[in-house]
Amino acid sequence: MKTSFKIIPVILCLSMVFGLNSCDKKTDDNPSKGKIKISLSISEDLSTLKSAKSGESISDSTMYSYQLILSVADANGVYIFEDMLIPLYGFGDGFVSEQVEIKAGDFFLKKFMVLNNYGQVILASPLENSPRAYLVEQPLPLFFQVNPNETTLLAPEVLPVDGYTPADFGYASFMVQVVKPLTFYVMAVLDNPLLMRPTLITDADLYVYTNLGWFHSFKMEPLVNMLEVRASDYYEMVAIKEGFPEVRIYISASELRNTSKENPYIISFGQTIPLNSMVLQPGPEDGMDAWVTNLEPNKNFGDYKYFETSFLPEPILTVMRSTQSLISFDLGNLPKSATIESAILTLYYETPLFWERDTMLYPNPDGTMPPMYSAVLQQIIEPWDEYKVSWNNLPKTTEVNQVMIYPFVKNANVINVDVSSIFVQNPYTDNIPFPNFGMLLKESPEDSFPGFRFVSSDYPEEYMRPKLTIKYSLPVYGLDK
Repeated sequence: MKTSFKIIPVILCLSMVFGLNSCDKKTDDNPSKGKIKISLSISEDLSTLKSAKSGESISDSTMYSYQLILSVADANGVYIFEDMLIPLYGFGDGFVSEQVEIKAGDFFLKKFMVLNNYGQVILASPLENSPRAYLVEQPLPLFFQVNPNETTLLAPEVLPVDGYTPADFGYASFMVQVVKPLTFYVMAVLDNPLLMRPTLITDADLYVYTNLGWFHSFKMEPLVNMLEVRASDYYEMVAIKEGFPEVRIYISASELRNTSKENPYIISFGQTIPLNSMVLQPGPEDGMDAWVTNLEPNKNFGDYKYFETSFLPEPILTVMRSTQSLISFDLGNLPKSATIESAILTLYYETPLFWERDTMLYPNPDGTMPPMYSAVLQQIIEPWDEYKVSWNNLPKTTEVNQVMIYPFVKNANVINVDVSSIFVQNPYTDNIPFPNFGMLLKESPEDSFPGFRFVSSDYPEEYMRPKLTIKYSLPVYGLDK
């Protein structure tokens, strides 16, 4: 059967003067602007194209709610507008669009689709080299010129999309993961048998971790808190309150799911030995940190404004550069009798690298999940010199107490990393004499694109330099054994 064609004129005039503007105000006297007229050349009778949900023909009177979506770039590949929506209005047996303007010049039509009143794409122009491109005479991109005070006619061919994927037309598709959060109820209390008063409800900071690397912190109010966390089988929760040792909890999802407002999970702070704080945030003169790279393995970078680990392309050499960083804090002012209870490392960054902006892990085309990338802070166990260390003479580290930093999304340019395991004596490794000479920041696995980039003690903004907050206790005579 011979395919019938109908040409539907859709008049568009496109404009670019500090962005797109409506043609409500007349600009006919502006010689730098022109107009384009677009006609749809559809490769089958329009009356056979049905709305996916309503069953109505595309030529029904409901066409007023249909839209064109198109992208146009200039001759240099710079988008004049991208994914612009233009409403279509019924006009007799044809359709007209809202009018806009565009500067005169050379352009490429890069995307062209028709959406129905449910927001579904029903017609699209295939891109060059896409599986369906052979069905049209001129796939996109379609070159056209706009001359001052003239109208240019375009006729992009479109095909029905029913039964096909965006990839069949050359357009990128994406996958969405539905996250089912777990809701639970929790309350923090002060429960000290030495105090002559009833149990008190209190506030606290709660850090929740999953075994797949998800992490979030909560500010608990002095009441029953309803919290939502990412679904997981098991959780590690760390509760912190000023003046008390941290409470670390390992709990299953079923236990949390069984909580309620009337029966919350209780986190008890029961020890009254007061904790002291020491905050270290040195500058360029006192700070001890360095940056190393495999492309200059013997060179020292003791003065470098970033505290980073990355695997990024080197534009000049067209190779990949791996970097790592070292940092150490002077604990010389800590009392000799002090017992470190916790250590929090605060890191700031200017602009996050790619994976710091996106924690979602999308499946590969074959359905498998990509590996979980991260960075790791490892305890340095031998001395090093800030102005002598390089890639080829890195000090030894240990993985025993290492701390992972996973990709994250935050609305602030700062993260707090619990590095207590590096500074607090571990009862499971007491027999291993690990001296502490700071921390090494490296990727895990190594050579994983792109990495993490924080700032160092050499950064010009004082408040953004790395900060270590130590909580420690001192002997309380009369309460000891």
